[in-house]
Amino acid sequence: MSLVNAGVIKLSVGQEKIILRARTGRFGSLLERESRSTHGRRGEVRFTQVVLVNEKNVKDFIESEPYPEVQSVVPQLVGDAIASDALLSTPMSDGDPFEMIRKLAGAPDEAVLADRMTTVVQHLGAGTCFFFLTERGDNGDHQSYRVLAGSHADFVQKYVERKWYATDPFLTHATHSQNPFFSSDVGLIGNLWGSRREMGESSVPSTSRIRFFHPLEEKSLYGTTACCSN
Repeated sequence: MSLVNAGVIKLSVGQEKIILRARTGRFGSLLERESRSTHGRRGEVRFTQVVLVNEKNVKDFIESEPYPEVQSVVPQLVGDAIASDALLSTPMSDGDPFEMIRKLAGAPDEAVLADRMTTVVQHLGAGTCFFFLTERGDNGDHQSYRVLAGSHADFVQKYVERKWYATDPFLTHATHSQNPFFSSDVGLIGNLWGSRREMGESSVPSTSRIRFFHPLEEKSLYGTTACCSN
């Protein structure tokens, strides 16, 4: 069963155009924050955060949202979804993590996928994970990003606000390799500078961060999954 839009709010704040969406389904709900901003020669860049709706994720999302105008409308948009979260959740059983990974492809929608993905990485000893889908423009530059998060919505907010996606070494690696990439491959935090150092010192521990690249059929698209230990 696919997710359906339960509400949409459009805002213009500063230099950004922001669209908030609540999407609901039989097994869960998502909060989407799509922002469009201009990045010099790259033109307009679109970044969509997709957060699994539960009380903690929404609280983290609101507290880390940089714009008060957005903070004020989120509770109204997702209130019903939070209230029904306990009824809609479908936790995976404690089984073989690799069997659980195999079943991810059968997730009926993104809400279920985010929930199951988070359960899998926790079974494997990580604290959270994110799935990125990126699209390139005709000139080869990244023109849109979509990130699915089952937890740590506050980190995703910070990632977008500071535009770390423009210099993220893990996304850069994923453009040309299918091999796993560890934070140790980037180097010691003390030897980094600028946005890369900020990411390393951020609130989500990255000492065991792993990202996998998975090619898609359309050459302009690629995906990568990030797992972070506690």
